Amino acid sequence: MCLRKKKANIEWFISNELFHYHDPAHATVDPDNLWMVAQAIRNQSVLEIEYQKLKDRQIVKRMVEPVGLMFSEYYFYLMAVITDHSTREAFHKKNDPYPTIYRLDRIHSIKETGEKFSVPYKDRFKEGEYKNRTQFMFGGEPQKISFNYYGPSVEAVLDKFPMAKVVDEKEDVCSIEAEVFGTGVKMWLLSQGSKVKVTAPEMLVQEMKQEIERMNGQY
Repeated sequence: MCLRKKKANIEWFISNELFHYHDPAHATVDPDNLWMVAQAIRNQSVLEIEYQKLKDRQIVKRMVEPVGLMFSEYYFYLMAVITDHSTREAFHKKNDPYPTIYRLDRIHSIKETGEKFSVPYKDRFKEGEYKNRTQFMFGGEPQKISFNYYGPSVEAVLDKFPMAKVVDEKEDVCSIEAEVFGTGVKMWLLSQGSKVKVTAPEMLVQEMKQEIERMNGQY
């Protein structure tokens, strides 16, 4: 088959996908905001942002040190450290050393403050490492989890958790350990139904049981 015909076939498949494609149901990101964030990260410039929170739709003002920009699950995210210690103390974990996650399309305004910050090279935020340990971009503390997988393809699990390892493998079950950030991992584990059983840590085991009980109560 000639190159031109191969290209035509590929273009046909792509056009078919595009015909049935629907944009995600959220506001598009302002390119100017994307550019300003990228420049602030590069120049280590402190930003003032107005951000609409997800739960109560309240708009809050934050002074942040932007350290990373990521794309995941159809969204761009700004990773930033809040400079106001009193604000950080009000979070679930006081003075959390890890960056706060801001979905870029929820940022209503961005201003440069003229202030600079400095991060030693050894302490720089590593986007790839963070993304490999985070599911659905939910923030939180790092933790080591263990679970048994009873599904047909352990490779799919290892693709989802690139830093995971199989510690035991039998005919119908694989025991897996993984280091993860945040609470998004619970959403993924629940989505696997009976193919997954969490074995550690005990707090996550109990959270899974409680969530399953709430789910049962809805049916």
